[in-house]
Amino acid sequence: MSRTDVILRRIVRFLSAGAIALGPWCIVSAQGIRIRATTVLQGVELRPLVEDSIPASQTSGSGPYRTTASGIVVRCVGEEPWCRFRRSGAPGSALPLTQDIRAAIWGAEEGLSFHAHLRARSSLGANSLPWPRSRDRFDAIEVFLQLQRASSRLRLGRVWLASGLGSYNIDGAALWLRHGTLQVEGFAGASLVAGVNEPHTGATLGELDDLPPDRRGYTFGVRATSRWKTTRVGGAYQRTIRADRSGLYSERAALDASLLLGRTTLTADLTYDLIAGRANEAVLTARRSFGARIATYGMLRYYRPYFETWTIWGAFSPVGFEEWRAAASWNDSRSGYALELRGGQRRYGATEAGLEYLPLRNDGWRLGVSAKMTRGTLALSGEYDADIGFGASSSDAMVALLWNRSDRWHLGLTGSSLQKIYEFRLGTSRVLGIGLDLGLALSEETWLRLDAGVYRHRLPREAAGTDWSQRRATLRLEWSVGRDPGQTGARGS
Repeated sequence: MSRTDVILRRIVRFLSAGAIALGPWCIVSAQGIRIRATTVLQGVELRPLVEDSIPASQTSGSGPYRTTASGIVVRCVGEEPWCRFRRSGAPGSALPLTQDIRAAIWGAEEGLSFHAHLRARSSLGANSLPWPRSRDRFDAIEVFLQLQRASSRLRLGRVWLASGLGSYNIDGAALWLRHGTLQVEGFAGASLVAGVNEPHTGATLGELDDLPPDRRGYTFGVRATSRWKTTRVGGAYQRTIRADRSGLYSERAALDASLLLGRTTLTADLTYDLIAGRANEAVLTARRSFGARIATYGMLRYYRPYFETWTIWGAFSPVGFEEWRAAASWNDSRSGYALELRGGQRRYGATEAGLEYLPLRNDGWRLGVSAKMTRGTLALSGEYDADIGFGASSSDAMVALLWNRSDRWHLGLTGSSLQKIYEFRLGTSRVLGIGLDLGLALSEETWLRLDAGVYRHRLPREAAGTDWSQRRATLRLEWSVGRDPGQTGARGS
């Protein structure tokens, strides 16, 4: 039994004991149940890279990097008779299967409810490709008891925390209080790694990082928001310590604010690493509408990568960037036409790389346009974006046709073209794709969705490289049982 299973069983046993103590009426007569489930089956085909070699005598050039007669770049070491390179191997496939179940149970006592979000993973067939977290068969995303009152809420178990610092879950408690326009939530418990739902010392993290922490962490903090007419201000503080209290894994703070001035909305967000003593991200955005058809958007962003202290990645001094973005859109609901123009620039810090006489370019531009035409149940849309900059230059285009028949079914066709001119994996090649999107309502509470695509990697005749052609498909079955109590009754505010 894995550590995750042990933790889950303990949480469920603890919460179930509390539910059973409420009495038999909790299970039989005075209880409401709402279950939502999503089954996702994916099919992915790829050609993995494999090691190969060629006699050095069949290459041209000198030095460690040479070329073959077909234009493939190979690496030769010293006087070794063989030069090595990587090529596309035989196509492989993976068929990952994911099952999500969300449940809410309420009605035993006023304001008391039980919530759970569970995820199971498996795979079908003899998969030749490894899939991320394929060995992690089960996760409890959240499992908690909730006691809701008019101006307070208590959650006990595995709970999610979302703020300007990101989304985390902990095994502990969270208490939310409201007084007028002020809302405050305090939380504390054993911390889980963001996005992994595992303890810092779990085996799953050990597979992802060579040097995982040797002690689990405990997280505590507070977040608050308040509103005054057209102004909203919020903040969060979060601290994660080692279980033996000998050190910190993280200590961060966040501030956010928004201001409405007529048709203009201004927002500001800041995250700060208290251990490193520097800001990780600062974002200022402005949105303004001009009548019912025209809207504009602008953003300024400062970003520096953030890493917790237990990982060594921060020691490599990853490069941050500053960027701006702007967009203008026109939307005429009567005629069914919409148009958007967008652009931006990103400038990276010093990379300490490249040659003195040929330094690396540290900035890049992005320009794009999108348009949409709607006629009854048909919608035709297209978009084009282009990046300009070393290692990131690309152009991609997409055209989509959607046929939407009320709430019963929809059918979509998509064509795409992707080219990364200076990107090191695609070179000067292009990837062409065609996709199908189908949604069908089997009943009022059951939906079947299919998303499939075929992508073909096209290389110029004179170029040589790996083949990234692939086929992808995703089949989703979504169903629900039980009456929906609404957001407030089921999950609190």
